[in-house]
Amino acid sequence: MPGVNYNYTDGIQWNVTVPNVGANPSLQRVDKSDGILWGRATIGVAQSVDSVVVDIGYSMADGHQVWAQNRTGEDALQGYEAIQNSIMRNGYLIVQKEETKQFVAYNALTGVKLWTTDPMDNDWSMYMQGALNLAYGKFYAGTYDGKIHAYDLQTGKQLWEYYGGNSGIETPYGSYPFYWFLDIADGKIFATNGEHSPNSPMYRGEKLQVVDANTGQGLWNISGWWQNGEVLIADGYLVGLNAYDMKIYSFGKGPSATSVSIQNDVVPQGSSVMIKGMVTDLSAGTKQSPLPERFPNGIPAISDKDMSSWMEYLYDQKPKPTNATGVTVFLQAVKSDGTVIDIWHVTTDIMGRFEYTWTPPTSDTYKILATFEGSESYWSSSQECALSVGPAATTINVPSANDVASQVVSQLPVVTPVPTAPSASDVANQVVAQLPAEDNTLLYAAIAIIIIAVLIGIVNLAVLMMRKKQAA
Repeated sequence: MPGVNYNYTDGIQWNVTVPNVGANPSLQRVDKSDGILWGRATIGVAQSVDSVVVDIGYSMADGHQVWAQNRTGEDALQGYEAIQNSIMRNGYLIVQKEETKQFVAYNALTGVKLWTTDPMDNDWSMYMQGALNLAYGKFYAGTYDGKIHAYDLQTGKQLWEYYGGNSGIETPYGSYPFYWFLDIADGKIFATNGEHSPNSPMYRGEKLQVVDANTGQGLWNISGWWQNGEVLIADGYLVGLNAYDMKIYSFGKGPSATSVSIQNDVVPQGSSVMIKGMVTDLSAGTKQSPLPERFPNGIPAISDKDMSSWMEYLYDQKPKPTNATGVTVFLQAVKSDGTVIDIWHVTTDIMGRFEYTWTPPTSDTYKILATFEGSESYWSSSQECALSVGPAATTINVPSANDVASQVVSQLPVVTPVPTAPSASDVANQVVAQLPAEDNTLLYAAIAIIIIAVLIGIVNLAVLMMRKKQAA
């Protein structure tokens, strides 16, 4: 009982004789918050309107009877499932009424009936295996119809329901039943799929499903048959046994590492530099074989939205996601006087890498800082490198090849053109044109010979002049 310390080495703390209620009651549940033990007995035929169900409340402090209530008629239709699927906490006693697919709530301090929920719409919802919980002013129930039902704890009105997905012919139910426990922490419901008597091999597609406890929105899920639905949550981590591979898994934030570098870290002012780096996952599981062999350069850190498919790829032999994105890295530059320049936010790719081209504004010595601010999946990390930016380089005007050629040509001496010698045909035509118009065939032949001799002399003279000029 809260506030009471027992020395269990003393053995029995107290012993009382319970009042005779006309049957043989047995203890069913304990409300530790209010110090009440719940007992139940049935008079007559169980699960019959002719029977009487007797509920009794006992004090945890000394065992005396606090209250007793007789349930008759429709209220007596509460068989084995009413005991198996019941919860007693924070002043409430809630039991399942499987005959009508409803839940009935009683005041745990008085036994008085408070409310009854509307019937659920799927016949498989009559089956459940203790997947009940109370939190945030709500009552939650997971059933074989593959749904989590949320009810207002004050009125019993259904607020929302979450459906875990159609199983097709993988299970006999057409859905993935929620089995055994609904664990609640951090505003979330951690619910496991499974059932009482699975086939061998086990049904495919079972998962751990995480749901917003206030809205019923699915947040994330991951493959696994979590043995008996039992997972443990403490200090921000969830631990459970996956019966698919008989390994124990732990879920929670993991450490990360950020690297950053600049290939050419000494540049003149006005030059651009390439900032590049990587963000990797340093969780304990990444150090276990075969992951180091598969990822010798480190396992990339991946965005929260792609985490389920990425973890299944790493640990469950599922296909590698092709469109997964990385995490956001904030790049900054710190000048020598402490001035901070925000450069940019970049996102890593599926390999965990990032790159960004930046032009430093002034000459200085910079520290380039890369910061991953963390996510729901990873703790933050950062790293820095140095960059030296010197004065701007002196500009040298190098003339083009055409400019150099033009200058050389302009300084060459002027060459006197060599006279062009007339052709023999031109000379002969001029001579003939000056002769009388009569038959002078022999004369013409003689003149032609003379002309040819003259032309040969002219050509020789021209060649001699050219040689002299070249020699000069």
